[in-house]
Amino acid sequence: MAYTLITPATEELITVAEAKKHMRVLHNNEDDMIGIYLMAAIGRFQEQTSRVISKSTWQLTLDKFPVNGIIEIMRCTVISVQSVRYIDSLGAEQEINVQDVKLDAASEPARLSPAFGKSWPTTANIINAVTIEFEAGYTDAAALNKLDKAAIFLMTAHWYRNREEVVVGKTANEVPKTADDIMSLRKIPNGF
Repeated sequence: MAYTLITPATEELITVAEAKKHMRVLHNNEDDMIGIYLMAAIGRFQEQTSRVISKSTWQLTLDKFPVNGIIEIMRCTVISVQSVRYIDSLGAEQEINVQDVKLDAASEPARLSPAFGKSWPTTANIINAVTIEFEAGYTDAAALNKLDKAAIFLMTAHWYRNREEVVVGKTANEVPKTADDIMSLRKIPNGF
């Protein structure tokens, strides 16, 4: 099972201006640097939680369809499924009509199964025989969870203010990782 980003977000839902407001930065001198830290924070958040912030297109590859019929999509929030393709037992690529699958986007992780009365076809016995393309992320900033934004702002501020791994005083102390605590609360559970 592997996830690949196909089309990155065209619109970022968390802005440098919002991050600066959180950090109480009033000048524009380091907007580019803050933007880099913000992008890194969003990336780390997404990697740690399996949540996608801004709408983007992803690909999930599997070696075969699951025996229990349910495919968990570990990139939330799933908006829609664009395609489900597979290599059949003769080695030819086939595509399943998206009307023949059911997406449960309300669950975390999202779940994909054959529609009522349908079943997954038999695939060739090869790696990456199944390819699912889907859109995930929030479609507008108002829908973003406040905890998600808090974790991202905390990481951005931390990296902006502490440009090294440790703060050195009389003794070296690691900066508190409040963002990690929030991300552990927001992590998508693996399996059911």
